[in-house]
Amino acid sequence: MCKKMMQGLSVIIFFVWHIQLIAEPMNLAIARKHVEDYYDSGQYTLEMNKIIDRAISYFSSCCSMDVRKPAIVFDIDDTVVSSYQRSKEIGFGFIDSLYRSWVAQAELPLISETKRLYDHLVACHYHIIFISARPWYEKDVTIRNLKHKGFTVFDKIILRTPEMMHMTVKSYKSLMRKRLVMQGYTILASIGDQWSDLCGGYAEHLIKLPNPMYIIV
Repeated sequence: MCKKMMQGLSVIIFFVWHIQLIAEPMNLAIARKHVEDYYDSGQYTLEMNKIIDRAISYFSSCCSMDVRKPAIVFDIDDTVVSSYQRSKEIGFGFIDSLYRSWVAQAELPLISETKRLYDHLVACHYHIIFISARPWYEKDVTIRNLKHKGFTVFDKIILRTPEMMHMTVKSYKSLMRKRLVMQGYTILASIGDQWSDLCGGYAEHLIKLPNPMYIIV
């Protein structure tokens, strides 16, 4: 009897373990609703303001730092301008040609919380540099979009050249920061919505902004 009970228990344990292994992921419609709720409920704005407030407090104390060419590096997409509303309209999918058309219109809305940090940094005379994974041929529309949204003061806007299009974003952005350091900049912080915007060295501080819509490596 005991042996049969143990065998039965083993079957139950295996069955439960098997169910856990093959448990289906969250339904895509529910995941989309969670993303929408995060943005539309104000939670995104709340999180952004907390991050930006801390950054402003930190950089206020660094205004008089005696370093050579103190610089702050910003990512662009979903760091200073937002694709949320456009992405929401297509269910947060990604169609490259469609995204390129959004960029070409040069009308992506600014992220006001990041703009608040940018304005503070400009007032403190930091060198502002934008590094984006956008391709080189979108430079003119990128500059037009940024300037139209008030990002008018910057040292450089760096986009991927043809020979860099095969690189991962992490490798590309790390290389660009390295080159900036070689040019004499001291990169006090790198700011972006993806870890690939930030990892790879050549920045003293990393400021990660929230983005539940996608991941780029």
